[in-house]
Amino acid sequence: MNQKSETAISSYQAPAAAAAAEAALYFVEGQYLFHARGDKVEAIKYLAPALVRQAFLLEPTDSGWLTTETVRWGVCGRGDYIVNFYAPARYELLMRSDDGQTETTLTAPLPGMVFAGLNQSWYAWAVRDKRFSPDLELFQAPLPNVGQTGLICFGENRHPEVGKHGAQMAWQLFITSAFNSHHADGKSHAFPQNILFRLYALSANKTARYPLKDLVSLRCTVSEAVRKLIER
Repeated sequence: MNQKSETAISSYQAPAAAAAAEAALYFVEGQYLFHARGDKVEAIKYLAPALVRQAFLLEPTDSGWLTTETVRWGVCGRGDYIVNFYAPARYELLMRSDDGQTETTLTAPLPGMVFAGLNQSWYAWAVRDKRFSPDLELFQAPLPNVGQTGLICFGENRHPEVGKHGAQMAWQLFITSAFNSHHADGKSHAFPQNILFRLYALSANKTARYPLKDLVSLRCTVSEAVRKLIER
């Protein structure tokens, strides 16, 4: 413990109501300092943030059973977060006209997808690899209804929170709900104005794999994007 911390503790005058307290927790230079006094023993030590959080919660932290797609889970200042990875696959996608009058189902391949959630917000990004790594370069998800930052617009669909183990439910809601032309631009080099043209072409040609060179880079890695998300 440094001299500044010792001075702060020694000069502290506890209020009368705290006279019977057996221990105290100090916030010193962004750290947590625990101070306990007994009849003949005095203990002073720094505590890890996780231990302090655990003490205040007074309940165990348990992620529950995670799916095989989950690659990261945790808690930050903004709430619970989770990161899932889905390998390249073909999906049945429901397309709905903007006026809601007509619907079409197409089958198209998608690249590897990173699906991340923070509290009540969900994000979708694409990668060029079949296997997950935090160092992979991120690309725009080649789907409409996803903003330029990856933030998903669920419309009127109610979506689950991360803290309620809703990752799998949120993914199914996202991939099976009707897509329209909202946020359809900037997702394809060949069709920069509307990713729907790319998806319809892939479906019509019965293409097995998504053309990875057509993906638009976000110029960051998975690790960088997740770090910005949880440290914002």
